[in-house]
Amino acid sequence: MNNVSVKFAFIMILTVFAGAYEVKSGQDATVSANKNTVKYVFLFIGDGMGDNHKILAEQAFQNGHPGARLFMTRLPVQARTITLNSEKKTTDSAAAGTAIACGVKTTNSKLGLDPAGKSLTSIAVLAKQKGMKVGMISTSALNDATPAAFYAHVDARDQFKTIVGDMAASGFDFFGGGKLHLGKSSEAEFAQTLKTAGYTILNGKSGLKSATTAKCYAQTPGYWVIDTKNPDVPTLAEYTLKASEVLDNPNGFFVMVEGGRIDHASHDNDAGAMIQELFAFDNAVKTGMEFQQKHPDDTLIVVTADHETGGLTLADDMQAQKAVILKQKASFFSILGDLKRIKNTEDNFEPAFSLVKEALGFDGFTKSEQADLKAVWTGDSKDKDKYKVFLSQAFKIRDLHCGVKWTTVGHSAAQITTAASGKGQELFAGNGENIAIFANLKQLISGCPP
Repeated sequence: MNNVSVKFAFIMILTVFAGAYEVKSGQDATVSANKNTVKYVFLFIGDGMGDNHKILAEQAFQNGHPGARLFMTRLPVQARTITLNSEKKTTDSAAAGTAIACGVKTTNSKLGLDPAGKSLTSIAVLAKQKGMKVGMISTSALNDATPAAFYAHVDARDQFKTIVGDMAASGFDFFGGGKLHLGKSSEAEFAQTLKTAGYTILNGKSGLKSATTAKCYAQTPGYWVIDTKNPDVPTLAEYTLKASEVLDNPNGFFVMVEGGRIDHASHDNDAGAMIQELFAFDNAVKTGMEFQQKHPDDTLIVVTADHETGGLTLADDMQAQKAVILKQKASFFSILGDLKRIKNTEDNFEPAFSLVKEALGFDGFTKSEQADLKAVWTGDSKDKDKYKVFLSQAFKIRDLHCGVKWTTVGHSAAQITTAASGKGQELFAGNGENIAIFANLKQLISGCPP
């Protein structure tokens, strides 16, 4: 099993929360040419990140660190945001990404198109037209729905080849994140598309370090924060820092940073992996705040989500138990892979059960719960993957002992929170629709009212 030790998990968390952070006022040496415009924009999007996701992360950590808070929850402006799509239904990431990026509600699966199929102009494109440099960063693939909403125009989010063509044609200056979704294409084909458009392909942390002001795609294989031990895998914070360094110029920059795997973990109802992804995302927010501290008069930070995933609910009277989730040592995906190496027989229940307890860092199963798990392991299941049913049940039991309950493996219609700090933050103070994020950013980038 590719486990990350509990010690490592807590070190990573301490890095995120170390020290109280406060954005300071002051005079920057370089001031935007137009006093009504913002020079530097960081837009952070936690994919699938609902309010309870953040509350769970804070409560779990606060058991040993009273009063500790996420950096994103410390931002001075916090407002409620509606995520429903153009049909007033639960959104997917494509429709929500388009609403945020382009300011128009659309139907699920469409990227950069309105419901009738008309092409839309994203805030990133407008920033580029103004002379700002543009960066797109994600822990998921850069042709996945949320980042693609800022440059692509397709009626189905799985049209990966067309999306990569739009990615290459965008002229954006910096792409950083997971390897591209291939669909029916090859990695070599997509690499050639980007190279023909003038992009340099960089690999891993060593490649990221070599990035310059030239156009690049700094890629890394997909990974879970809770699982990885590879020292050549850049963190989301490291991507954010590098982008701010190579994109800084007299005209400023627009950077979108997505915590894509918060959503993936939530689809798996994997609270342990989700929290670690959320901490990594919050550490990237911290990096943006440190940049803001150096450029307080010219920098805007916006933190939002495209939607909530998992329908996560929390028991208010069980905060102390939530710390148990931080003991989890591997992702659902990783544990499942290890579990499948054990033959599914009655004699092997104990080895399977021991593996799961060790990976979850949880030994609080009651005799009744253990019997239920054994029944799943040994019984006749109509499900194609008995291993997955067994592991899902173990996760569910652990979660209930911690006051945590997932109500779906899909998206929900729950409102999310949009937070802001810096120049123009007051525009984000009102509760409303996600399309207002685009309108506010457009006003601040253009210097004109919408």
